Amino acid sequence: MPTFKTVSNLVDKAQHIDRVWEILSKAYSEVEGGFLFNSKVSLISETDIWRLAFRRNRLIAVTVFKKKHGLKLVAFSADKTNNTKRAIQALTEMIARDLKWAWMEVSEKAEHFILSRCGGEHYLLHNSHVTNLMKKKVELSHDGYHYRRNIADIFKEKIMIGTPIL
Repeated sequence: MPTFKTVSNLVDKAQHIDRVWEILSKAYSEVEGGFLFNSKVSLISETDIWRLAFRRNRLIAVTVFKKKHGLKLVAFSADKTNNTKRAIQALTEMIARDLKWAWMEVSEKAEHFILSRCGGEHYLLHNSHVTNLMKKKVELSHDGYHYRRNIADIFKEKIMIGTPIL
């Protein structure tokens, strides 16, 4: 059974940064335009809250939030090197719980994961909220949920899921 910890101060983040960086950078290495932090320092300084899941004192899953219209989930992953099943279960539990008070933009595999494993289908946001939440130029899809926008010089299709403060 995993234990969960929420960290928000620089000292606690610094204590866990090496392992958090290892998990996230590995997960996002194959996601074009997916990991928007260029260093450990930027990951610490540009984010507000981290939720961590541990099993036997080893970090197995992480979610990272910024304060933006409430809390925006900006990065997440499970450790896929050791007991992947338990790590994914912990990540699923964290995100499912967090959808009640946080929101996210996701695409590709992350979209599928949130919708199929975390109950995200109950928290879909209509794409009419995108311009208010993002303050960026977007192209809305006709399905009412998806939109396309430029992220790190890549035009990506995204969807918003969760509970922002509008």
